[in-house]
Amino acid sequence: TRPNGYTKELYLPESFILLELQPLSAVEQEWLAARRLGSAERAAQCMRWVRQYGELAENPLLLQMLLLFYEQDLGDDEQRESRSSDGILAVYEQTFTRMFHRLESLDRGTREAEGEQLEERVERLFRMFELVALHTHLKKVRDFVAKDVHKIPECASFVDQWTQIVEAVADDRCPMLTSFQEAGVLNYRFSHLSFQEFLVARLVSRRSDDTADAIQSLPSIARMFQDPWWHKTVSFILAQDTTTDELDLQGIPMSVEAVKSLAFALKRNFHLKHLDLRRSGITTDGFMLLIDALYTNRSLFGLHLRMDEWAGNPLFFAACFGNAEATSALLTQGIEVDMLGTMIQFS
Repeated sequence: TRPNGYTKELYLPESFILLELQPLSAVEQEWLAARRLGSAERAAQCMRWVRQYGELAENPLLLQMLLLFYEQDLGDDEQRESRSSDGILAVYEQTFTRMFHRLESLDRGTREAEGEQLEERVERLFRMFELVALHTHLKKVRDFVAKDVHKIPECASFVDQWTQIVEAVADDRCPMLTSFQEAGVLNYRFSHLSFQEFLVARLVSRRSDDTADAIQSLPSIARMFQDPWWHKTVSFILAQDTTTDELDLQGIPMSVEAVKSLAFALKRNFHLKHLDLRRSGITTDGFMLLIDALYTNRSLFGLHLRMDEWAGNPLFFAACFGNAEATSALLTQGIEVDMLGTMIQFS
């Protein structure tokens, strides 16, 4: 569903036909949920929760991830109520955590006897996966081989973890990673591109001394918004960011997909205080995505816009303030307007 990052030279048009996976319909989603959960009643209840994730539920692999999370983490009313706000980042986190726990469960006793607790082993698997994801993503590809992993300086201390993963993939015990043979070489790939993107963002959000050099290789946040390859990654990064309180995107061209990524982050980031979007060229569709995010965000109180770019869009102001004419009158007087709890400064 996201044919990004493939090595095009390996899949020549005269030799391969690229198929597009059709999204699952609502009926198909509920049918799969019923098979997973065991009853139509549970499936209907689950789908009310799943549908908040929109297009993720249209992908068979990601739908199974959502169903697994629902089944094991939101299995009763009390859990659903307490975890309902965790969101998609928690789904990815718990999916990887559960997989790593399962990989470690076979030799848990031995590891603990050696003084290393299960959670420590799980975090080491996370760190190894994060480093591989980062270096793969920096190349703007999805496929990597064992030699690529061995070339990553920071992975020198994760040799045991990589060996463990190789064995798990061969035994079909590592669903987040897949493999295939190409010209006699075994290639690896994250089962879905968003897994790779989530791991990169997780590494960035958990900055540490041993990964500082690797993170320095990343493009800036502004550059990520200009490159479609990084849109999902930057949305995950900003959604987990607890240190940045000002984001300057002045003069950065913001496509609809870029605004979509920003909106995703604004719905989940409760630390950002100021956002500058002057001269961003956001379209009407982008305006509507931004409005939806501002209804959810409760931390942003400074949004800097250019009046000559935004005042001419009646849909934006009608949706924000309910009365486009009154809004325009305020703007022409240079008055700051409080929008949904956010102070908007026009210049």
